Amino acid sequence: MDEKKHIMNLKKRNRCYYMEAWIGFCERPISDGHDLCNKHRGIQCGNRGCNNEAIGQCDHADSLVCGKPICKSCFDKDGDSCQYHATTYKNGKQEYKYPKMREW
Repeated sequence: MDEKKHIMNLKKRNRCYYMEAWIGFCERPISDGHDLCNKHRGIQCGNRGCNNEAIGQCDHADSLVCGKPICKSCFDKDGDSCQYHATTYKNGKQEYKYPKMREW
């Protein structure tokens, strides 16, 4: 099942769809008509200049997993990575989308 169908299925079953890096969807029960469980409700996106509610974590891993919270619009723009780890391919070579972010 693809990710979008799985999220829709979780919403129908009133389950949290917060994506925990290298673990998967939370799937805890939700209430109050909110899309996320009490544990994940209100977590802000960790990308610079973004204060939206996070729906998952950056899954980039070197020796450890990044785990920075990411909102839906940043997921849609950068994939499963935060701004620090977002990459793109140019001329067959992988490059960072936001090279200035690497200077944090």
